[in-house]
Amino acid sequence: MTDQDDTDTEEAPRPLDAEDRRLVGWTIALIIVGGYAIWQLLGVWTAKDAVPPAWLISPPAGATMVGEPRIDYQPYRVTLYVTVRPAEGERAHQLVERMGLSEQPTQIGPTPLD
Repeated sequence: MTDQDDTDTEEAPRPLDAEDRRLVGWTIALIIVGGYAIWQLLGVWTAKDAVPPAWLISPPAGATMVGEPRIDYQPYRVTLYVTVRPAEGERAHQLVERMGLSEQPTQIGPTPLD
């Protein structure tokens, strides 16, 4: 046993060098990306039976929705079918262009705000 003072052995923490800062930065980035990926997977898993909101499809001025929307449930997605009648003197393909749609089905994926 010696009579040394232990206060001399305590050192101030060393400052972070470039490699340490890079490691901390990558760790934070991976945590954020991993959290976002988990958020998206949970959203896809829980939203597969969700019906698209009605406000998502709105007819342009002059056009009208005809009848009630029809909902089709499938194991991997839910589809909402609506019928839109074009305005007087407008053809169907003009209405499709005005609404920004295509002949092919449009799938809207989940977003972090869903």
